[in-house]
Amino acid sequence: MDSLTTSSLAGSNILSADQFDLATIDLIFRYARRMPKIARRDVRNRILDGFVGGVFFFEESTRTRLSTELAFYRLGANVVSMIDPKFSSMVKGESYADAVAFYAMYCDIMVIRHPEEGRVAEAAAIADVPVINAGDGPGEHPTQGLLDLFTLHEACDQLRNVRLALAGDLLRGRTVHSLCKLLCLFDSIAVDLIAPDEFQLPDELVSQMRRAGLHVTVTSDFEAGVREADAIYMVRPQINREPVIDLSLLDYIQLTRAFLDDRCRADVKILHPMPRTGEIAIDVDTHPGAVYKKVRRSTAF
Repeated sequence: MDSLTTSSLAGSNILSADQFDLATIDLIFRYARRMPKIARRDVRNRILDGFVGGVFFFEESTRTRLSTELAFYRLGANVVSMIDPKFSSMVKGESYADAVAFYAMYCDIMVIRHPEEGRVAEAAAIADVPVINAGDGPGEHPTQGLLDLFTLHEACDQLRNVRLALAGDLLRGRTVHSLCKLLCLFDSIAVDLIAPDEFQLPDELVSQMRRAGLHVTVTSDFEAGVREADAIYMVRPQINREPVIDLSLLDYIQLTRAFLDDRCRADVKILHPMPRTGEIAIDVDTHPGAVYKKVRRSTAF
């Protein structure tokens, strides 16, 4: 993995999807295609042997935390973790800054999740080891964004001349924020942003996508927005975010197998960063385009 260890990523923080250019994305994807062999143990790679990965989550997580720890282990690293601040010295009054500085002493790289936007970047300014943003409130989730982009890239003809529908809580869904920034690196993409006004993508992100040359349509019409989509990316209502908005406004944004069969392209692909809360019905799991099932497996690669 010499190319990756000598790239601009080596030793760098990963805080925002804005950091990536197309050449770096291509490099990451080339290595991502090799990961299933390592996961299946067809090939052994101990590139992180002797290193310690730190996993520090100040907010709940299942897939991101477990896949991060598994990745460290499969590449030869050991792992130290703090997965609930209620069981840390912060309950005794320790400051966030002191906690981060202390955690950094015990690892070679830190993967941090925090419920407040900007706090992972704050940690990166304190720590003397690289920091990876595993989600900062309603801000970004660049590693999930990369996974979603990779899935779209492989499923939709390398994102050439595709139409994407992004639907749900686009305002506070951090995964879709990172994905939208990454989509700006590609040409010939049309994007339908489907949400009620109260949950629509932030204006600055819409502007960024349009400046990059993407054809962006902002709409609340779910049926019309997904009808011609090559892929549909669903975002759950962010019930764990403040302030609480009337989530019932999102009830009409729901995929069922009958809806897909009657009103969408036969070859449409369906993505979801998970967890889902009802916006994708269970019967969609058997749809041939339900690539979110593949993503579940890919997180372990």
